[in-house]
Amino acid sequence: KQKTAYEIRNCDWSSDVCSSDLVELGSPSAMAGSDLAPIIGGLQSEQGDRYLSGLARHGFLEAIRFAKLFELILPQQGTFLDIGANIGLYARIMAELRPKARILAFEPSPSCYPWLCQNTAACPSIETHREAISDQEGSRELISTHAFLAGSYLSTTPAAIHGIPKPPDEPSQTSVSTATTRALNELIEQWRPSFIKMDIEGHEYATLAAATKLESHDHILFVECNSWSLN
Repeated sequence: KQKTAYEIRNCDWSSDVCSSDLVELGSPSAMAGSDLAPIIGGLQSEQGDRYLSGLARHGFLEAIRFAKLFELILPQQGTFLDIGANIGLYARIMAELRPKARILAFEPSPSCYPWLCQNTAACPSIETHREAISDQEGSRELISTHAFLAGSYLSTTPAAIHGIPKPPDEPSQTSVSTATTRALNELIEQWRPSFIKMDIEGHEYATLAAATKLESHDHILFVECNSWSLN
């Protein structure tokens, strides 16, 4: 649905805001593609990573769209949680848009995490954590796909349990590691975030269903989901 800046800030979030519509938002953006250039130009990842090369191939349009949305919905300050931070692109965008905010970036992948640290090292407002956010504290298997760092997922997701295939062009080579997990409830109680961004490859429902403290204070929740991971 097309929504104006006002409607996005005040809308009923049971209705959809499609990413394909974000570029059409009716409010002028202070962060256009040229403003993202310093962030994008310094972004580093593993050689051959199809996540970063895919963004570049499409002119980083996805990043520009999300930057425009974040500009509209991010609180002016407070603590932001970037859950599933990958290599740090969106944490960097949030830090650029809201320099007074504290950003906690969580990424469990042993392949992604060093790049997340490197890409956010110059941003004192970003704090990185090598942890998976889940429905409970403990540890779980993390399945990582080579050549696509953004595709790691916990072994308890629908994709892993039911054998739901990854996208058809996804390489089949995978590696398994152990990820430390923390419950979202614990983060909410400890930091009382004003903004939560979540992209955890099919584990969103289980994590949110157990997060009973979500209703205990005001915040904005932004969840990015892949259709294949929610079946």
